[in-house]
Amino acid sequence: MLRERNVRRTIISINSILSIISIEIILLTFSFLLVNEVQGQERDIVSGVNKPKVGLQLLGGYGYLSIGDWNSYSAANTKMQKDLAQLFSYEASGDFQQLNGVGVVGGAVRMSLTPRLNIFFAFSLLGQKQSSDENKIVVHRLVFSETMSHNTQIRVIPLELGAIYSIPVFSRINLCFNLAGGYYWARLNDFFRRDMDGLWEEIRQKVQGSAFGLRGGIGLEYKFSKQVSLLADFVGRLVSINQLRGNYDYKNSSGWVDYYKGNLYYYETDLTWMGLGVYPQMKVFASQPDPNIYKNNRLGRLNLNGFCLLVSLCFWL
Repeated sequence: MLRERNVRRTIISINSILSIISIEIILLTFSFLLVNEVQGQERDIVSGVNKPKVGLQLLGGYGYLSIGDWNSYSAANTKMQKDLAQLFSYEASGDFQQLNGVGVVGGAVRMSLTPRLNIFFAFSLLGQKQSSDENKIVVHRLVFSETMSHNTQIRVIPLELGAIYSIPVFSRINLCFNLAGGYYWARLNDFFRRDMDGLWEEIRQKVQGSAFGLRGGIGLEYKFSKQVSLLADFVGRLVSINQLRGNYDYKNSSGWVDYYKGNLYYYETDLTWMGLGVYPQMKVFASQPDPNIYKNNRLGRLNLNGFCLLVSLCFWL
């Protein structure tokens, strides 16, 4: 168990390190090119030779987000159910899926300051939804069966201000470097249901948070004409939301209900006394939970570090 946890943490760390390194390289390269461009184009801007143009950009793509704590919770829950099944000699099938792949749609307003330097204001939506049909574990015991399912959804909305520096490669193709910073709003919704031969319980958790983030990328732009161009970008992101606030809503077939607002916390369930392992968990609490009961608890984090491939069409006005 310890080795598997270390492997998962290593993979997450590698992805975060790659994102950091790629953005630092792009930042240094972009800064050098930007200073060089401003110095070279200063006279033209003042004299009015280079008149700014405005363009509208439509984008879409697909990418990877680390997610962090919630994925650790999903993987640990799968592992815990199967470890318990093996310990008590019953069958457990299925998995709680992790959130990683996200679709991206959005747009941007782009302005050319010089033939090589553009600035832009971008807005987009990143998201993924997992249905309970594909995100469940079924347990078959001697006297009853139990089905546990999660319906999980994540939505991220970035508003970013950035710049693009273009280097001509061929007559219609430019090599583009882009760098942007902005504010990220994220929302995570999870609906958990457990069915046990006519008995059931449901838990709804909805949390949200926000943070400042950076992104950087490199791509190719193909100019169909002076008014239309196609841009393909590989983009890395650095964003960490360190507090998620929302609500917890519980009810079951016996009529018991519970509802409160609070923060999403990470904690660990220790089953080493049963010969098993330590399993990360996630839950909304109204206040910080008792560390004697909820081991190693802290505020849950949403790690949005990752990368994506974006394709966009730009229409110059």
